[in-house]
Amino acid sequence: MPKKPKFELVRSVHFLWRIFRRNGVWYADGRSNSIDAGRCSLGTRDKTEALRLLAGLDEASAVKHGLIEKPQAVIKAPTELSLAEGRRLYGAHIGRSRITGGVKESTKKRYRAVFDKFLPWAAKNGIGDFHQVDADVLNRYAAHLEKKEYAQKTLLNELTTLKQCVRWLIDDGKLIGCEPIKLKLRKVESQRAYCYRESEVRAIVARCRQVASLGWIGDVVTALARTGMRIDELANLQWADVDLARLRRQSPPGASRHALGRSCR
Repeated sequence: MPKKPKFELVRSVHFLWRIFRRNGVWYADGRSNSIDAGRCSLGTRDKTEALRLLAGLDEASAVKHGLIEKPQAVIKAPTELSLAEGRRLYGAHIGRSRITGGVKESTKKRYRAVFDKFLPWAAKNGIGDFHQVDADVLNRYAAHLEKKEYAQKTLLNELTTLKQCVRWLIDDGKLIGCEPIKLKLRKVESQRAYCYRESEVRAIVARCRQVASLGWIGDVVTALARTGMRIDELANLQWADVDLARLRRQSPPGASRHALGRSCR
């Protein structure tokens, strides 16, 4: 009784292949063809998967030996992505948990302010889709902001945010058929914060005391001047953060605002 062959013959599109298993892994041997297609492992122990991979190997071998041209990559047709939807998607991306890469609330507010200005300008200029947002659009938007006398630091933050948004939409597959915006932005030195003199602080507080609706602002200015806290620190101040007994012990009358600030914190 003749022995069963240890291989199977599979006729693919371009070559005849002998497929067999070695140590449980499937191999394909195409050396018996008039054009030597070689022999290689299919890298799987599953026969169904091996036959699927064999089709790819057959095509790759045909390209290698000049029987067919290399298939062109399939390019997906661009799909519309409105500015509003792109903003929503990017907002969800940066708004994810901090532990997975999301940003803090103050950064979210800054990003929202960018889109709050850009979207109305874009609508007035006939731009409603992210496929239209390119370097030329950002140059025109920068000129618009300069006319409105926004600071250079603001322009840098606005344009950087928009570039980052476009890049993320492309990388995440939301914006197909576009390239990241290539627009070089110069770094801008931050302007030093203005330091109010004592006489100016007194004048501001005095004015606030004269107008009933501004009383609360006078309290805020007094607290900032006397403690040296930042505005967000004051806004989030809790009673648990304040030790009045220690403050009285360490800050005698006439103490500087910096000493008071250190005691409060």
